[in-house]
Amino acid sequence: MDKKILIIIVAAIIIVFLGLYKQSFIKEDKTIDNPNNQEEQKENNSDSTNIANPASQFCKDQGGTIEIRTLDDGSQYGVCIFKNGIECEEWDLFSGRCNKDGSDFCGESTYGACSSNSDCQTDGCSGQICRSKKDESFVTDCQIKECNDSKKYGMDCKCNESQCQWSR
Repeated sequence: MDKKILIIIVAAIIIVFLGLYKQSFIKEDKTIDNPNNQEEQKENNSDSTNIANPASQFCKDQGGTIEIRTLDDGSQYGVCIFKNGIECEEWDLFSGRCNKDGSDFCGESTYGACSSNSDCQTDGCSGQICRSKKDESFVTDCQIKECNDSKKYGMDCKCNESQCQWSR
């Protein structure tokens, strides 16, 4: 037999075996193709770990409750609702673009652990971060925004409910 033909046959066999080997490690997610199959997948993956939406978890950690709302196009988003009636889209709350006190103040809180006000400090280029002294320092861009002016909005970086956060 010609050496070229033998090399081609061996290469083809290797490629087929590699393809089969790779397929043995790929697990199809039937839920994507068949949304009605979610219960079956939950049963099959009962020992798998579910990862919570960090924005939803942050809302709950701040004392809010999540409400899922649906737009006309069918897309959904989460709204964090606080006892004082303030509502924030959950990702806006998570990123600091919305505040649970309803102000336009756009400083951000890390909600780091504290036992007194002296455990909290401001950080960031324009002092827009309220963090625990136990947390690592933040590097931020130096955009000076009017909404970061804590004095204008009567906000102080304080220990509130054992968390460093902007408070009145």
